[in-house]
Amino acid sequence: MLKILSPKEVDNPKIYPTYLDPFSQYISQPDLKTLKRRLYVDAIMNEHIIPSISHILRSNTTTQLLLEEPELLEEKIIVPFMGQCSSIEEYINEHYKFERDKEIYSKAGLLINEVSYKKQLFSFPQTLQITGIDKLPIDTLIERKRCLLEEHTKIVVRFSIPEGKKVLKEGILRDYDMSTSPFKEDLYEYQEFDKYLTSFLQDYLSKEDRIDRALVLRLMEKSQVKEKHRSLFLSILNADYYLGGVSQLDCALGTEKPLLNIYKRKFESGVIPVKQSISVEEVKNRVFNKFLDVMNVSVSTIDKLDIDGLLSIRKDRATKAFRNQYHKIIEEKTKGIPFSSNIFEFEDIEKEVVEAIESEASKQSLLLEKIEKTRKMLFYITIFGSTLTFAFPHLAIPGIIGEFAVIDPLLQVYEQNKCNLVVVSDRIRRLSI
Repeated sequence: MLKILSPKEVDNPKIYPTYLDPFSQYISQPDLKTLKRRLYVDAIMNEHIIPSISHILRSNTTTQLLLEEPELLEEKIIVPFMGQCSSIEEYINEHYKFERDKEIYSKAGLLINEVSYKKQLFSFPQTLQITGIDKLPIDTLIERKRCLLEEHTKIVVRFSIPEGKKVLKEGILRDYDMSTSPFKEDLYEYQEFDKYLTSFLQDYLSKEDRIDRALVLRLMEKSQVKEKHRSLFLSILNADYYLGGVSQLDCALGTEKPLLNIYKRKFESGVIPVKQSISVEEVKNRVFNKFLDVMNVSVSTIDKLDIDGLLSIRKDRATKAFRNQYHKIIEEKTKGIPFSSNIFEFEDIEKEVVEAIESEASKQSLLLEKIEKTRKMLFYITIFGSTLTFAFPHLAIPGIIGEFAVIDPLLQVYEQNKCNLVVVSDRIRRLSI
Protein backbone atom coordinates (compact mmCIF):
# COMPACT_ATOMS: atom_id res chain seq x y z
CA MET A 1 0.00 0.00 0.00
CA LEU A 2 1.28 3.45 -0.94
CA LYS A 3 2.07 5.63 2.05
CA ILE A 4 1.68 9.40 1.62
CA LEU A 5 3.68 11.71 3.89
CA SER A 6 4.18 15.42 4.27
CA PRO A 7 7.74 16.71 3.66
CA LYS A 8 8.35 17.17 7.41
CA GLU A 9 7.45 13.52 8.08
CA VAL A 10 10.33 12.28 5.88
CA ASP A 11 13.59 11.73 7.78
CA ASN A 12 16.58 14.02 7.31
CA PRO A 13 18.99 14.43 5.68
CA LYS A 14 17.15 14.43 2.37
CA ILE A 15 17.75 15.98 -1.03
CA TYR A 16 15.79 17.13 -4.07
CA PRO A 17 18.01 16.12 -7.04
CA THR A 18 17.90 17.99 -10.34
CA TYR A 19 19.93 15.41 -12.27
CA LEU A 20 16.98 12.98 -12.56
CA ASP A 21 14.88 15.64 -14.32
CA PRO A 22 14.74 15.20 -18.14
CA PHE A 23 14.96 18.96 -18.72
CA SER A 24 18.20 19.09 -16.76
CA GLN A 25 19.42 16.00 -18.64
CA TYR A 26 18.54 17.79 -21.90
CA ILE A 27 21.24 20.36 -21.03
CA SER A 28 23.89 18.23 -19.27
CA GLN A 29 23.53 15.02 -21.38
CA PRO A 30 24.59 12.53 -18.68
CA ASP A 31 24.93 8.80 -19.30
CA LEU A 32 23.52 6.07 -17.06
CA LYS A 33 26.88 5.49 -15.37
CA THR A 34 27.15 9.16 -14.37
CA LEU A 35 23.59 9.23 -13.05
CA LYS A 36 24.06 6.03 -11.07
CA ARG A 37 27.28 7.32 -9.49
CA ARG A 38 25.60 10.58 -8.42
CA LEU A 39 22.58 8.68 -7.12
CA TYR A 40 24.74 6.27 -5.08
CA VAL A 41 26.75 9.11 -3.55
CA ASP A 42 23.52 10.89 -2.57
CA ALA A 43 22.15 7.61 -1.17
CA ILE A 44 25.18 7.34 1.12
CA MET A 45 25.08 10.99 2.19
CA ASN A 46 21.27 11.21 2.61
CA GLU A 47 18.47 9.20 4.14
CA HIS A 48 16.14 9.90 1.21
CA ILE A 49 16.32 11.26 -2.36
CA ILE A 50 13.13 13.11 -3.36
CA PRO A 51 12.62 13.71 -7.11
CA SER A 52 9.35 14.74 -8.69
CA ILE A 53 7.38 11.71 -9.84
CA SER A 54 7.07 13.47 -13.21
CA HIS A 55 10.86 13.27 -13.62
CA ILE A 56 10.69 9.47 -13.41
CA LEU A 57 7.70 9.27 -15.74
CA ARG A 58 9.13 11.69 -18.30
CA SER A 59 12.79 10.64 -18.45
CA ASN A 60 13.61 7.30 -20.08
CA THR A 61 17.13 7.56 -18.67
CA THR A 62 15.83 7.88 -15.10
CA THR A 63 13.23 5.16 -15.71
CA GLN A 64 15.88 2.80 -17.10
CA LEU A 65 18.01 3.31 -14.00
CA LEU A 66 15.09 2.38 -11.73
CA LEU A 67 14.01 -0.57 -13.89
CA GLU A 68 17.52 -1.99 -13.44
CA GLU A 69 17.51 -1.30 -9.68
CA PRO A 70 13.90 -1.11 -8.38
CA GLU A 71 15.29 -1.57 -4.85
CA LEU A 72 15.99 2.18 -4.92
CA LEU A 73 12.21 2.64 -4.68
CA GLU A 74 11.45 -0.44 -2.57
CA GLU A 75 13.99 0.46 0.11
CA LYS A 76 12.69 4.06 0.27
CA ILE A 77 15.98 5.49 -0.93
CA ILE A 78 14.02 7.30 -3.64
CA VAL A 79 10.80 8.82 -2.33
CA PRO A 80 9.03 10.67 -5.17
CA PHE A 81 6.90 13.74 -4.55
CA MET A 82 3.65 14.55 -6.32
CA GLY A 83 0.65 16.84 -6.01
CA GLN A 84 -2.57 16.17 -4.16
CA CYS A 85 -3.23 12.78 -5.80
CA SER A 86 -3.64 9.61 -3.71
CA SER A 87 -2.23 7.06 -6.18
CA ILE A 88 0.15 6.73 -9.11
CA GLU A 89 -2.76 5.94 -11.42
CA GLU A 90 -4.62 9.07 -10.33
CA TYR A 91 -1.49 11.18 -10.85
CA ILE A 92 -1.01 9.86 -14.41
CA ASN A 93 -4.67 10.48 -15.25
CA GLU A 94 -4.51 14.02 -13.81
CA HIS A 95 -1.24 14.68 -15.60
CA TYR A 96 -2.58 13.50 -18.97
CA LYS A 97 -4.93 16.21 -20.26
CA PHE A 98 -4.61 16.19 -24.05
CA GLU A 99 -7.68 18.26 -24.93
CA ARG A 100 -6.75 20.93 -22.36
CA ASP A 101 -3.13 21.17 -23.48
CA LYS A 102 -4.01 20.96 -27.17
CA GLU A 103 -5.98 24.18 -26.72
CA ILE A 104 -3.08 25.88 -24.89
CA TYR A 105 -0.63 24.88 -27.65
CA SER A 106 -3.06 26.06 -30.31
CA LYS A 107 -3.34 29.51 -28.69
CA ALA A 108 0.47 29.69 -28.77
CA GLY A 109 0.42 28.91 -32.51
CA LEU A 110 1.72 25.35 -32.03
CA LEU A 111 0.25 22.09 -33.27
CA ILE A 112 0.35 18.89 -31.24
CA ASN A 113 -1.24 15.49 -31.82
CA GLU A 114 -1.99 12.79 -29.28
CA VAL A 115 1.09 10.66 -30.05
CA SER A 116 3.55 13.58 -29.81
CA TYR A 117 1.75 14.73 -26.65
CA LYS A 118 2.24 11.32 -25.03
CA LYS A 119 5.92 11.36 -25.98
CA GLN A 120 6.37 14.81 -24.41
CA LEU A 121 4.83 13.58 -21.16
CA PHE A 122 6.38 10.12 -20.95
CA SER A 123 9.42 10.04 -23.23
CA PHE A 124 10.98 13.48 -23.40
CA PRO A 125 14.17 13.33 -25.54
CA GLN A 126 16.59 14.08 -22.72
CA THR A 127 19.93 12.45 -23.65
CA LEU A 128 21.83 11.15 -26.64
CA GLN A 129 22.32 7.75 -25.01
CA ILE A 130 19.86 5.09 -26.19
CA THR A 131 18.29 3.13 -23.30
CA GLY A 132 16.64 -0.28 -23.38
CA ILE A 133 13.16 1.23 -23.35
CA ASP A 134 13.57 3.97 -25.97
CA LYS A 135 12.28 1.82 -28.82
CA LEU A 136 9.14 0.62 -27.05
CA PRO A 137 5.78 1.74 -28.48
CA ILE A 138 4.64 4.76 -26.47
CA ASP A 139 1.61 3.03 -24.88
CA THR A 140 3.76 0.07 -23.85
CA LEU A 141 6.32 2.49 -22.40
CA ILE A 142 3.67 4.34 -20.38
CA GLU A 143 2.40 1.04 -18.97
CA ARG A 144 5.95 -0.04 -18.11
CA LYS A 145 6.52 3.21 -16.19
CA ARG A 146 3.18 2.98 -14.40
CA CYS A 147 3.89 -0.62 -13.30
CA LEU A 148 7.40 0.31 -12.12
CA LEU A 149 6.06 3.03 -9.84
CA GLU A 150 2.96 1.17 -8.64
CA GLU A 151 4.80 -2.07 -7.85
CA HIS A 152 7.90 -0.65 -6.19
CA THR A 153 7.15 2.78 -4.68
CA LYS A 154 6.49 2.54 -0.94
CA ILE A 155 6.31 6.21 0.05
CA VAL A 156 5.47 9.44 -1.76
CA VAL A 157 5.65 13.01 -0.50
CA ARG A 158 2.78 15.43 -0.96
CA PHE A 159 3.38 19.18 -0.85
CA SER A 160 1.55 22.45 -1.32
CA ILE A 161 1.17 23.19 -5.04
CA PRO A 162 -0.11 26.78 -4.56
CA GLU A 163 2.90 27.75 -2.42
CA GLY A 164 5.37 26.18 -4.83
CA LYS A 165 3.64 27.87 -7.75
CA LYS A 166 3.95 31.24 -5.99
CA VAL A 167 7.75 30.90 -5.73
CA LEU A 168 7.94 29.67 -9.33
CA LYS A 169 5.82 32.51 -10.72
CA GLU A 170 7.67 35.23 -8.81
CA GLY A 171 11.01 33.87 -10.01
CA ILE A 172 9.95 33.59 -13.65
CA LEU A 173 8.43 37.07 -13.83
CA ARG A 174 11.53 38.59 -12.23
CA ASP A 175 14.09 36.64 -14.28
CA TYR A 176 12.52 37.24 -17.70
CA ASP A 177 11.64 40.89 -17.09
CA MET A 178 14.29 43.01 -18.82
CA SER A 179 14.03 45.69 -16.12
CA THR A 180 14.68 43.31 -13.19
CA SER A 181 16.42 40.26 -14.65
CA PRO A 182 20.02 39.45 -13.62
CA PHE A 183 20.30 37.92 -17.11
CA LYS A 184 19.16 40.95 -19.13
CA GLU A 185 22.46 41.25 -21.02
CA ASP A 186 22.14 37.62 -22.16
CA LEU A 187 18.47 38.04 -23.05
CA TYR A 188 19.03 41.32 -24.91
CA GLU A 189 19.40 39.61 -28.30
CA TYR A 190 15.90 38.18 -27.92
CA GLN A 191 14.07 41.14 -26.40
CA GLU A 192 10.92 40.68 -28.47
CA PHE A 193 10.72 36.95 -27.79
CA ASP A 194 11.48 37.49 -24.11
CA LYS A 195 8.70 40.07 -23.85
CA TYR A 196 6.28 37.66 -25.54
CA LEU A 197 7.43 34.72 -23.37
CA THR A 198 6.99 36.73 -20.14
CA SER A 199 3.47 37.77 -21.16
CA PHE A 200 2.62 34.21 -22.21
CA LEU A 201 3.93 32.66 -18.97
CA GLN A 202 2.16 35.25 -16.83
CA ASP A 203 -1.14 34.36 -18.49
CA TYR A 204 -0.34 30.63 -18.35
CA LEU A 205 0.54 30.64 -14.63
CA SER A 206 -2.57 32.65 -13.77
CA LYS A 207 -4.64 29.67 -14.93
CA GLU A 208 -2.44 26.61 -14.35
CA ASP A 209 -0.86 25.04 -11.25
CA ARG A 210 2.13 23.81 -13.25
CA ILE A 211 4.62 24.83 -15.90
CA ASP A 212 4.96 22.99 -19.21
CA ARG A 213 8.66 23.37 -20.01
CA ALA A 214 8.28 21.36 -23.24
CA LEU A 215 5.87 24.06 -24.43
CA VAL A 216 8.46 26.75 -23.66
CA LEU A 217 11.06 24.81 -25.68
CA ARG A 218 8.64 24.57 -28.60
CA LEU A 219 8.12 28.35 -28.43
CA MET A 220 11.89 28.88 -28.56
CA GLU A 221 12.21 26.63 -31.60
CA LYS A 222 9.36 28.48 -33.30
CA SER A 223 11.07 31.83 -32.61
CA GLN A 224 14.40 30.44 -33.89
CA VAL A 225 16.25 31.02 -30.63
CA LYS A 226 19.81 29.71 -31.10
CA GLU A 227 20.65 26.48 -29.28
CA LYS A 228 23.16 28.06 -26.82
CA HIS A 229 20.63 30.75 -25.92
CA ARG A 230 17.90 28.13 -25.75
CA SER A 231 19.91 26.41 -23.00
CA LEU A 232 20.10 29.71 -21.10
CA PHE A 233 16.35 30.34 -21.35
CA LEU A 234 15.67 26.77 -20.22
CA SER A 235 18.25 26.93 -17.39
CA ILE A 236 16.61 30.07 -16.00
CA LEU A 237 13.23 28.36 -16.15
CA ASN A 238 14.65 25.19 -14.58
CA ALA A 239 16.25 27.18 -11.74
CA ASP A 240 12.91 28.78 -10.83
CA TYR A 241 11.10 25.46 -11.23
CA TYR A 242 13.50 23.76 -8.78
CA LEU A 243 13.27 26.61 -6.28
CA GLY A 244 9.48 26.32 -6.40
CA GLY A 245 9.75 22.62 -5.56
CA VAL A 246 12.46 22.74 -2.90
CA SER A 247 10.74 25.64 -1.11
CA GLN A 248 8.00 23.17 -0.14
CA LEU A 249 10.01 19.99 0.41
CA ASP A 250 11.90 20.84 3.63
CA CYS A 251 15.15 19.52 2.16
CA ALA A 252 18.35 20.56 0.41
CA LEU A 253 18.53 21.18 -3.34
CA GLY A 254 21.13 19.11 -5.15
CA THR A 255 21.96 20.92 -8.35
CA GLU A 256 24.43 20.67 -11.24
CA LYS A 257 27.25 22.82 -12.56
CA PRO A 258 25.31 24.38 -15.48
CA LEU A 259 22.79 25.74 -12.95
CA LEU A 260 25.28 27.01 -10.37
CA ASN A 261 26.11 30.14 -12.35
CA ILE A 262 22.36 30.78 -12.79
CA TYR A 263 21.80 30.59 -9.03
CA LYS A 264 24.91 32.66 -8.35
CA ARG A 265 23.60 35.52 -10.47
CA LYS A 266 20.10 35.22 -9.05
CA PHE A 267 21.39 35.40 -5.49
CA GLU A 268 23.66 38.34 -6.26
CA SER A 269 20.62 40.30 -7.41
CA GLY A 270 18.47 39.60 -4.37
CA VAL A 271 18.16 37.61 -1.15
CA ILE A 272 16.81 34.09 -1.67
CA PRO A 273 16.51 31.95 1.50
CA VAL A 274 17.84 28.69 0.06
CA LYS A 275 21.22 30.18 -0.90
CA GLN A 276 22.96 28.56 2.07
CA SER A 277 21.20 25.24 1.46
CA ILE A 278 22.32 25.09 -2.19
CA SER A 279 25.92 26.00 -1.36
CA VAL A 280 26.17 23.50 1.52
CA GLU A 281 24.78 20.70 -0.66
CA GLU A 282 27.14 21.59 -3.51
CA VAL A 283 30.16 21.48 -1.17
CA LYS A 284 28.95 18.14 0.27
CA ASN A 285 28.81 16.66 -3.20
CA ARG A 286 32.10 18.13 -4.42
CA VAL A 287 34.07 17.12 -1.35
CA PHE A 288 32.82 13.51 -1.24
CA ASN A 289 35.37 12.37 -3.84
CA LYS A 290 38.07 14.18 -1.89
CA PHE A 291 36.86 12.46 1.29
CA LEU A 292 37.35 9.11 -0.46
CA ASP A 293 40.81 10.21 -1.57
CA VAL A 294 41.73 11.19 2.01
CA MET A 295 40.59 7.73 3.13
CA ASN A 296 42.69 6.06 0.39
CA VAL A 297 39.62 4.84 -1.49
CA SER A 298 39.61 5.16 -5.26
CA VAL A 299 36.70 7.23 -6.60
CA SER A 300 36.05 4.44 -9.13
CA THR A 301 34.94 2.18 -6.27
CA ILE A 302 31.53 3.91 -6.32
CA ASP A 303 31.08 2.68 -9.90
CA LYS A 304 31.89 -0.85 -8.73
CA LEU A 305 29.25 -0.91 -6.00
CA ASP A 306 26.11 -2.89 -6.78
CA ILE A 307 22.72 -2.35 -5.18
CA ASP A 308 23.34 -4.99 -2.48
CA GLY A 309 26.57 -3.25 -1.50
CA LEU A 310 24.81 0.12 -1.36
CA LEU A 311 22.01 -1.27 0.82
CA SER A 312 24.56 -2.87 3.15
CA ILE A 313 26.36 0.47 3.57
CA ARG A 314 23.08 2.30 4.21
CA LYS A 315 22.00 -0.20 6.89
CA ASP A 316 25.27 0.11 8.79
CA ARG A 317 25.00 2.17 11.98
CA ALA A 318 28.23 3.97 11.04
CA THR A 319 26.61 5.47 7.90
CA LYS A 320 24.07 7.48 9.88
CA ALA A 321 26.85 8.73 12.17
CA PHE A 322 28.96 9.53 9.09
CA ARG A 323 26.18 11.63 7.55
CA ASN A 324 25.86 13.70 10.71
CA GLN A 325 29.63 14.12 11.11
CA TYR A 326 30.20 14.95 7.43
CA HIS A 327 27.35 17.48 7.32
CA LYS A 328 28.48 19.04 10.60
CA ILE A 329 32.00 19.62 9.26
CA ILE A 330 30.66 21.32 6.12
CA GLU A 331 28.11 23.44 8.00
CA GLU A 332 30.80 24.68 10.37
CA LYS A 333 33.01 25.74 7.46
CA THR A 334 30.24 27.54 5.57
CA LYS A 335 28.11 29.17 8.26
CA GLY A 336 30.72 31.80 9.12
CA ILE A 337 30.73 33.22 5.59
CA PRO A 338 28.86 36.55 5.43
CA PHE A 339 25.63 36.29 3.44
CA SER A 340 26.72 39.12 1.18
CA SER A 341 29.94 37.37 0.17
CA ASN A 342 30.35 35.15 -2.84
CA ILE A 343 29.59 31.76 -1.32
CA PHE A 344 29.70 30.17 -4.77
CA GLU A 345 33.49 30.48 -4.97
CA PHE A 346 34.01 27.01 -3.53
CA GLU A 347 37.76 26.46 -3.76
CA ASP A 348 38.68 27.94 -0.36
CA ILE A 349 35.70 26.29 1.33
CA GLU A 350 36.58 22.93 -0.19
CA LYS A 351 40.17 23.26 1.02
CA GLU A 352 39.03 24.02 4.58
CA VAL A 353 36.54 21.14 4.55
CA VAL A 354 39.13 18.67 3.27
CA GLU A 355 41.59 19.80 5.95
CA ALA A 356 38.89 19.32 8.61
CA ILE A 357 38.11 15.84 7.23
CA GLU A 358 41.82 14.92 7.26
CA SER A 359 42.09 16.06 10.87
CA GLU A 360 38.97 14.16 11.94
CA ALA A 361 40.02 11.03 10.02
CA SER A 362 43.42 11.10 11.74
CA LYS A 363 41.77 11.29 15.18
CA GLN A 364 39.38 8.47 14.28
CA SER A 365 42.20 6.25 12.99
CA LEU A 366 44.09 6.63 16.30
CA LEU A 367 40.91 5.89 18.24
CA LEU A 368 40.25 2.83 16.08
CA GLU A 369 43.74 1.52 16.86
CA LYS A 370 42.98 1.80 20.60
CA ILE A 371 39.67 -0.01 20.11
CA GLU A 372 41.42 -2.81 18.21
CA LYS A 373 44.00 -3.15 20.99
CA THR A 374 41.20 -3.35 23.55
CA ARG A 375 39.41 -5.95 21.42
CA LYS A 376 42.58 -8.07 21.15
CA MET A 377 43.17 -7.80 24.87
CA LEU A 378 39.57 -8.86 25.44
CA PHE A 379 40.04 -11.83 23.12
CA TYR A 380 43.18 -13.02 24.93
CA ILE A 381 41.59 -12.61 28.35
CA THR A 382 38.57 -14.62 27.16
CA ILE A 383 40.83 -17.41 25.87
CA PHE A 384 42.82 -17.36 29.11
CA GLY A 385 39.62 -17.48 31.16
CA SER A 386 38.28 -20.40 29.09
CA THR A 387 41.53 -22.30 29.65
CA LEU A 388 41.41 -21.70 33.42
CA THR A 389 37.77 -22.80 33.55
CA PHE A 390 38.66 -26.02 31.77
CA ALA A 391 41.66 -26.65 34.05
CA PHE A 392 40.00 -25.52 37.29
CA PRO A 393 36.24 -26.09 37.04
CA HIS A 394 35.70 -24.90 40.63
CA LEU A 395 36.81 -21.31 39.75
CA ALA A 396 34.01 -18.78 39.04
CA ILE A 397 35.46 -17.78 35.63
CA PRO A 398 32.36 -18.25 33.40
CA GLY A 399 30.67 -15.14 34.84
CA ILE A 400 33.73 -13.06 34.02
CA ILE A 401 33.84 -14.49 30.50
CA GLY A 402 30.17 -13.60 30.05
CA GLU A 403 30.81 -10.01 31.06
CA PHE A 404 33.65 -9.75 28.53
CA ALA A 405 31.36 -11.23 25.86
CA VAL A 406 28.98 -8.31 26.41
CA ILE A 407 31.74 -5.71 26.05
CA ASP A 408 32.73 -6.54 22.46
CA PRO A 409 29.33 -5.58 20.88
CA LEU A 410 29.48 -2.35 22.88
CA LEU A 411 32.94 -1.69 21.46
CA GLN A 412 31.55 -2.27 17.99
CA VAL A 413 28.76 0.29 18.52
CA TYR A 414 31.29 2.77 19.91
CA GLU A 415 33.54 2.16 16.89
CA GLN A 416 30.66 2.74 14.44
CA ASN A 417 29.65 5.98 16.14
CA LYS A 418 33.05 7.48 16.83
CA CYS A 419 35.10 6.14 13.91
CA ASN A 420 32.40 6.56 11.25
CA LEU A 421 34.57 8.15 8.52
CA VAL A 422 36.99 5.22 8.69
CA VAL A 423 34.30 2.53 8.95
CA VAL A 424 32.18 3.86 6.06
CA SER A 425 35.13 4.31 3.71
CA ASP A 426 36.36 0.81 4.57
CA ARG A 427 32.92 -0.67 3.82
CA ILE A 428 32.78 1.15 0.47
CA ARG A 429 36.19 -0.30 -0.37
CA ARG A 430 35.31 -3.86 0.67
CA LEU A 431 31.85 -3.97 -0.89
CA SER A 432 32.90 -2.71 -4.32
CA ILE A 433 32.94 -5.62 -6.75
